[in-house]
Amino acid sequence: MRRLRKAFTLVELLVVIAIIGVLVALLLPAVQAAREAARRTQCLNTIRQWGLAMQMHHDAKLFFPRGTISTGRLGVNADQDRRTFVLQLWPYLEQRALFQSYNFKRPFWHPENRSIVLTGPEMYYCPSDRPGAKWSYDEYLRARGNYVVCFGNADFARTFSLHSGFMPAPFNDHADEGKGTPIRMIEDGLSNTMLMSEVQAPPGDGDLDPRSDFLNNGPGHAQFMTVDTPNAGVDRCNCQNVVTPPQAPCVTTGENVYVAARSSHGGGVQVLMGDGSARFVVDGIELATWQTMGSISDAQVAPRR
Repeated sequence: MRRLRKAFTLVELLVVIAIIGVLVALLLPAVQAAREAARRTQCLNTIRQWGLAMQMHHDAKLFFPRGTISTGRLGVNADQDRRTFVLQLWPYLEQRALFQSYNFKRPFWHPENRSIVLTGPEMYYCPSDRPGAKWSYDEYLRARGNYVVCFGNADFARTFSLHSGFMPAPFNDHADEGKGTPIRMIEDGLSNTMLMSEVQAPPGDGDLDPRSDFLNNGPGHAQFMTVDTPNAGVDRCNCQNVVTPPQAPCVTTGENVYVAARSSHGGGVQVLMGDGSARFVVDGIELATWQTMGSISDAQVAPRR
């Protein structure tokens, strides 16, 4: 007689499924952690690219790019010059086609430049955030970006500082062409001076939130301040005045605009130093140390009023 093979009982099948579920639950965090570690490494390499571009800009111009250029300030006038550091670095980021196609006689929002500013190269974005993020709140469409420059321990206009006397920052807003900061002015040394860090993009392209809108020269768009430590405090800028995870809270203000460095990595932010090196700075860094890193000279001076 043939021997019949016994099948799994229902209990045995449920036990196997439960074991598989437990194994998946144990492995999933490890897989997610490995993916985030890879994204963080990619972000670090990207911010190094920005650092190399800044060094090449300095070699060619003998100064670092200007943080923002606001000839004509913030109105909607076709004869204005409204630029940020991003456009100045295009030739050194292998984006010469964008640089050559852009009409520098027109501001970033002008229809003649729309297709150029709407282009979002990979190095604009941190892979842990929202690659491909754009500004679409109004008709002036453009790409966003996660990497912004350091405006130091004061508000955008350098009219005040909250925690200590203002210390000169590597970047600021220029009302005319002028020149950026040359290396000789960085008294603290390049390896001790922070040039760039991260900000988060808002959850939606149509959100009224200036943070990460880094092609716009307006306050709070293309810079971060060291008024607060990374991922801390409440940003003051022209925002929705709502808290929508994962973006940080903000309050709407017409003056004294400042925003903190923030990232989606968890536990800290990536920063670029003046010598082109990059590192991860934890959220718990001492405020005084963080503000010193954002200064080209630790000797405090009275803020401009």
